[in-house]
Amino acid sequence: MTRIRLGRRKSSTIAVLLVLGIAFLMLSFGVPSAAALTAAPEPPVTIIVPPSGGDDTQNLQTAFNICASVSDVCNVELVKGIYHITPISVVGFHGSFIGAGQALTFVQPYLRLPPVAPVHPVVASGAGKPNSATPGPWPAMLTFVNAKIRIAEMTIRDPFGSPVAGAIPEPMLGAGIAFSGEIAQVSIVRVSVIGAKLDLGTGYDLAAAIEFQGTAPPPGPSPDEAAGIPLSGVLKVVHSVLQDTATGLLIANVAGLEATVRDNSMSAEQVAMLFQDLSSSAILVRGNDVSSRAGYFSLEAMQEFGQYGLLPSVVSVVGNDFLLGGGASAVRLQDGAPFEGGQPSLSALVAGNVISTVPSPVVAESGGPAIVAQNLASLEVDHNTIRGGGAGMLIMGSPGWIMSNTVLGALDGVELTGTSYQHVVGNVVLNSRDWGIALTDGSSYNLVEGNTVLHSMVYDLYWDGTGTGNVWIGNHCGTSGPGGLCEITTA
Repeated sequence: MTRIRLGRRKSSTIAVLLVLGIAFLMLSFGVPSAAALTAAPEPPVTIIVPPSGGDDTQNLQTAFNICASVSDVCNVELVKGIYHITPISVVGFHGSFIGAGQALTFVQPYLRLPPVAPVHPVVASGAGKPNSATPGPWPAMLTFVNAKIRIAEMTIRDPFGSPVAGAIPEPMLGAGIAFSGEIAQVSIVRVSVIGAKLDLGTGYDLAAAIEFQGTAPPPGPSPDEAAGIPLSGVLKVVHSVLQDTATGLLIANVAGLEATVRDNSMSAEQVAMLFQDLSSSAILVRGNDVSSRAGYFSLEAMQEFGQYGLLPSVVSVVGNDFLLGGGASAVRLQDGAPFEGGQPSLSALVAGNVISTVPSPVVAESGGPAIVAQNLASLEVDHNTIRGGGAGMLIMGSPGWIMSNTVLGALDGVELTGTSYQHVVGNVVLNSRDWGIALTDGSSYNLVEGNTVLHSMVYDLYWDGTGTGNVWIGNHCGTSGPGGLCEITTA
């Protein structure tokens, strides 16, 4: 393995030039012999970049540029310390970007980060960082275009909170790490991306911790649908921490993506995971611990948000632990195609999750359903446990199965509104503050069978009299409106 170490402080410029010279000689001279062509491949080049104590942007940018210029795998290694950077962008990187550990290697904005040519009005904060009441012009701290990369063992953070009392906090940076282009293969393992807690307790300094996004169409009332170029490939985010950003993980405008989001800890200010416009893609979200503020969402998937004619895709949300502020929702799934007369392309599986709501003294606890789905191609919700909060499940126009869930002390247990061909089977719904299971607003041809629904404050089972073809079989409950929907009656 070839290992190159960039120098510190004053010697860093000389070291950078030396490294560039070595790289040029390696790439430019010598015709390989037949023996060389058949020999085992050379080990990857590794460039070690120590922190300089000042602005580390040039050293890191040089290391990435060298790696991007070679055809083989090339690694950039960080050691223990704090690295101060201005935004860095790399095209065509193939290799690893590795630190010494999440508690040892830190990458953050340079303390004397100057204001750029203002896209929005900015003023300098007391820490030398731009601050504004409108989104600042800075892009991501690290941007990788068409990358094949593994990032591990570091913390990327923006520690600068708003110093202006009463200011309206807005994001200063677009993202901690951003991936773009046409194809990317990304693995993120044991990485923390942490924003700043601002003075008001409701703001953020990073718009997203991690962003994986194709090119969006231009703004306007009638965007050119062909202008948006989707990003495809593979994304894995595992054993990582995404904390105190507006959005934790943003995946948008993708095609042919296989994504795994597993065993992470997330606590975003607005949406921990936001998925928009998936085409022929599959996202698995498994085993994460996620907390959400009052009034926002832990996971939100929105189809036909800015791209159209999308191919079938699936989001699977399995075995996660969601802790919600009063009024927040754990999972929100929506397909916008039916609003435009099209057919939905998004399907979802929500299974084996534990969703708990902590009452908020500010926001009404009934403000948000734990799981809300609208106009999906198909939906399966099974073996989830929901405690407290607003509606346990609010299902609108999404056929499929709702089975073997436990809903305890929610406003409503399960409500189908304007929904057909759902099977609500074998659920346990107890102590609802309104309805246990309800069919409203023209819901038709649904099966409600074998559920145990007890101690609801209004009705255990409720039908508003609209719709047709609904079947109620073998449900164990105490009250219903109209009467007669309970086959096994408990007073």
